Amino acid sequence: MDTVKSGRAYIRERLTPVVGEQEVQQFVRLIFEHLRGYSWTELLLKGEEPLQPEECAFVEEVVARLQRHEPLQYVLGSTEFLGLQLDVGPGVLIPRPETEELVQWILEEHGERRLRLLEVGTGSGCIPIALKHARPRWEVAAWDVSEIAIEQARGNARKNNVEVTFRQQDVLTYQAEKARWEVVVSNPPYVTHKEAALMAANVLQYEPHLALFVADHDPLLFYRCIAQVALQELVPGGNLYFEINEAYGAETTALLTSMGFVDVSLRKDLSGRDRMLRAQKP
Repeated sequence: MDTVKSGRAYIRERLTPVVGEQEVQQFVRLIFEHLRGYSWTELLLKGEEPLQPEECAFVEEVVARLQRHEPLQYVLGSTEFLGLQLDVGPGVLIPRPETEELVQWILEEHGERRLRLLEVGTGSGCIPIALKHARPRWEVAAWDVSEIAIEQARGNARKNNVEVTFRQQDVLTYQAEKARWEVVVSNPPYVTHKEAALMAANVLQYEPHLALFVADHDPLLFYRCIAQVALQELVPGGNLYFEINEAYGAETTALLTSMGFVDVSLRKDLSGRDRMLRAQKP
C-alpha cells in the first residue's frame, strides 16, 4: 500500500468479506474524505498520488477496527448530520438518516417565527444543534441523563457555533414545572430487548445500550413519561414530536390520544416505515 489506488484496494480486499461491496465503497469514500478531504471524483482521479507512512498506518488501524465491527463513525470520531459535522464516540448514539427527516419535519411546520423548543434525550446533540443552526432565532434547550452525552453535545454545539442550553436530567424522575415550550421533541430509547437479535453487530457491541433499549414489558415507557412532561410544559397548542419504533406506531398513537393530545399524526420515513409522530397539546 503506497498510493491512493492501492490504499483503496487494501480497504476493499479486507473489508468486503466483512460488510459487503456496497458498504465498502462508502467506507472507502469516507476514509479518504477524512484522511485527505477528497471528494469521490478526486479519489478516482488521484489514484497514483503517494501515501505517506503515517497515512498507511492510519488506514491499517481503521481497517483493523472495522474488521472488529466497530462503527466507522466512532473510528473516525465524527459523522455528518444535515450538512453539519458532529463528533461522536462511545457513549452517544450515532445519528440516523430518519432523525434528519424528523428535524426537517419540524422545520417545515414551524417556519421562521420565534419559538422555544426542548429536546429530551439529546445524545450527540444532533437534533437541537441542527434546529438551532437552521433557525437561529429559536430558543433551544436539550436534556440527557448521561453526563458523557451532555459533554459531547456541548462540544458539538461549540464546534458548529450555535447556542443550545444543555442540562443533565433524567426524564423518568423529572417533576414538571410550568408551560414554557412551543415544541418538545424526543428520539428516546425504543428498541425492545427481544429485537436485539435482529440488530447489526456493530450496533450491539459498541453503541450505548442506555440510549437504545427499553424493557420488553413496557416498550412505551419513555414515550409515556415524556408525554406527561410535555402535557405540563407545552403551551396550549404546542407540539410534541417523537421518533418511534416502527412496530409500535398504532400503540404510540393510541397512547398519546388517551393522554389527551389532539391532531395526532403518524408519518412514514423515506423507506415507508412508521417512524415519526406529531401530537398537539389542546
